[in-house]
Amino acid sequence: MPSLTEPPSDERRLTLLTACAVDPRRGPRNKPAFRNVGESWPAEADFILSALEAAAPSPSEADRRAPERFVHRALVELQLYSDVVDAAPWTLYSRDATTRDLGFITRHRLPLGYGGVVHLRGPRGEELSIDCTLRRCRETVSGWFEGALSFNREQWAFSPENFGAKAAE
Repeated sequence: MPSLTEPPSDERRLTLLTACAVDPRRGPRNKPAFRNVGESWPAEADFILSALEAAAPSPSEADRRAPERFVHRALVELQLYSDVVDAAPWTLYSRDATTRDLGFITRHRLPLGYGGVVHLRGPRGEELSIDCTLRRCRETVSGWFEGALSFNREQWAFSPENFGAKAAE
């Protein structure tokens, strides 16, 4: 068994940040684009998000949704650990965020329980890459899915003081 001070073998290397095996012959993962909302936000996504907001939960149901959720619209790129290294990232459209979770819609049915990294702009415009786990993905409208993912660690970039808007109902 090699010691911790020896370099990894050339055949396989362990990426400590993602804790997954990477084949060095395949090259690095695609670099995230960190696109702005105006670049490719479809009008259909706005319509679906407004319909979801109109169907807000009753106050008694909203009480169990802690911590407070804040509206956060951002283009999100998701790279699943199970994807091949050079695969294009999944495109998500964020709905709301907390320090622990992110709500989104997408055109893709995503596998529940899978881990990955999301790349998005935070409430102050900063570029974020966050390890996460897919918690929910269900069809809402034909061809569109509503979902949620959990951050593997609390993300203080999504704390209430970083949002200028009111909490999502």
